[in-house]
Amino acid sequence: MMLSGVAKQSINICWGDATVQRLTEDSKNDAKYIRKTGNVTLDFCRKQLRGYYKSRNALFEEYQVTTDKPVNLFISSFSV
Repeated sequence: MMLSGVAKQSINICWGDATVQRLTEDSKNDAKYIRKTGNVTLDFCRKQLRGYYKSRNALFEEYQVTTDKPVNLFISSFSV
């Protein structure tokens, strides 16, 4: 996807080098509008944020999830 118009003058947050390269080389964006960061969905792994999220047990209790079968939990930015 190539950026054009006002989108090229907006700050673009990139998760890694591939996106930075795509924006700077392929779309010819000015590097001053590009910020590279880590994948924000992995912030839950950071030591500083350990107390921010509820534990697996707390979630199971709150939502009455039984532990008699395997359960996978995923963090999402979507909300209702």
